[in-house]
Amino acid sequence: MQEIFSQSFSQLISILVYLTALTLFSYVGVQIKKYQPVVAAWLDASTTAAQKKLIKELGHEAFVYAETVFKDKNGADKLHEALAFFQKSMSKYNLPGLSYENIRNAVEQAWLADKSMRSFDVQMDAGDVTDEVESQTS
Repeated sequence: MQEIFSQSFSQLISILVYLTALTLFSYVGVQIKKYQPVVAAWLDASTTAAQKKLIKELGHEAFVYAETVFKDKNGADKLHEALAFFQKSMSKYNLPGLSYENIRNAVEQAWLADKSMRSFDVQMDAGDVTDEVESQTS
């Protein structure tokens, strides 16, 4: 009789331990799901300040590389080469796995900045010429 009681008690204890562990794991799983967006937002906020600057600089570096080395290629091929350069450089700068859209955005922003600077330089040059003509006619 005592043997049956001991065996039943042992099974009851193992079932209680199993249910306790299951409850604990379920609770932890719910808490992880609950705080996952908060943790992801915190990680994003804490790493983006320094990394955004680095990503912008790397986008500019990739753009300049493609423009300099592949002068004879068209725009789409240069973009492809700049994206490849950026992806190769990511591990060198210890950047996490950025999405294709983020990489392309960084390179295209560098292209737009360069384009606006060239447009500004042309306007400045034209302004200088106009100022010289006005000073010579006065």
